[in-house]
Amino acid sequence: DRLKCLSMYHLNIYADIVPVLAELTELVHLDVSHDSYSITRPGINLDRFKFKVCDLLSRIHYLPNLTSLDIFGNEGLKESIL
Repeated sequence: DRLKCLSMYHLNIYADIVPVLAELTELVHLDVSHDSYSITRPGINLDRFKFKVCDLLSRIHYLPNLTSLDIFGNEGLKESIL
């Protein structure tokens, strides 16, 4: 729980990471950005397991020290959640 900076740029992140991230209470910078290129496996649809940044934002109060959050390239965000 002493981690201050975590960059997960362009990684295939799945939804089960959200509770883990919420435990990183000392986190100051978090990068979960990605570009439009995504790594997929032919014939396998894993969309339902994918990380959704809105799930993280709904738990943002668990990250009191977070001052920098890079969410570039994440889809499905609504202004109301920001």
